[in-house]
Amino acid sequence: MVTLLIDEKIMSQQDGAEISNVGMGRLYLTNKRIIFETVSGFLFKKAKTALAVNLSDVIHVEAQGSNIIIDTAAVKHIISSKDPVSFASLTEVAIRELSKVAASAPGQPSVVPPPPLTTFCPFCGTRLASGAIYCDNCGKRVK
Repeated sequence: MVTLLIDEKIMSQQDGAEISNVGMGRLYLTNKRIIFETVSGFLFKKAKTALAVNLSDVIHVEAQGSNIIIDTAAVKHIISSKDPVSFASLTEVAIRELSKVAASAPGQPSVVPPPPLTTFCPFCGTRLASGAIYCDNCGKRVK
């Protein structure tokens, strides 16, 4: 079972998720993070956190086919999932709720701007400029 932070609550979990080069595991969405945990061992099972992304670091999340695409400033994570649409939708809700909590915290600005809308080329995965009609990388029409 995943170790939670103070005031952290599990909002959703999916068994059978997979990250390439990591393997199968369980995907958790909490009110603060996205966590991917693998389990190893036959008799004595040991859980290992293979990925933990703070929701405040997520720029964009979307379902693409059977994958969940989680984009941060540092890296784009691709997680294969049985229900990527549901997980992506719940993640967007959690990010909005986290923004509201941050906005109401003492000493914080009263309005937290929403994360910028980021889209990716469905053909090559390159981040697209706002309002792009063609991908700068592969040249294919994206709108």
